Amino acid sequence: MVALVEAQAHIQFGIAILLVMLPRMIAGWHGVSSPIVPPPPLWQDWLAHLVQFVLYVLLFAVLLLSIANRLWSPDAWNFLGIERPRDPDR
Repeated sequence: MVALVEAQAHIQFGIAILLVMLPRMIAGWHGVSSPIVPPPPLWQDWLAHLVQFVLYVLLFAVLLLSIANRLWSPDAWNFLGIERPRDPDR
């Protein structure tokens, strides 16, 4: 029973990260960041943007893969309080 509660908490926490990450990404695309003083070298700025992009892609991929894992799982689970019933055919 404890493992099931921990798994549900883990899933809900992942969904919360997804819901926080999406508006932050949209705000980041449309917002202006404060300048760094003194400005870093061009290669360092480019590398920082690349690493940030890769981290967002990986975070998004992990969240989508975990949601897909739960969708194909035969166990019952809930998505933000909405119960998904157990599939008896699996």
